[in-house]
Amino acid sequence: MALPETIRKAEKEKAYIRRYGLKYNINTDADIIAHLDKQPSMQGYIKALIRADIAAHAAQPFENERQENAP
Repeated sequence: MALPETIRKAEKEKAYIRRYGLKYNINTDADIIAHLDKQPSMQGYIKALIRADIAAHAAQPFENERQENAP
């Protein structure tokens, strides 16, 4: 039986944590793998890239939204 602390932790993670996994092919994605392996924090690096992309596109609607709203 799980300990109460373990149960509380699992409930908190379910409420506040979202997990995403990525798979990279060692043949076709070798450059990406090598670059990610050089980063001191892979998670921090990916988050920074996503936030930079969000900021760069903040004033622009996404491409698919523009197509859906086109006359």
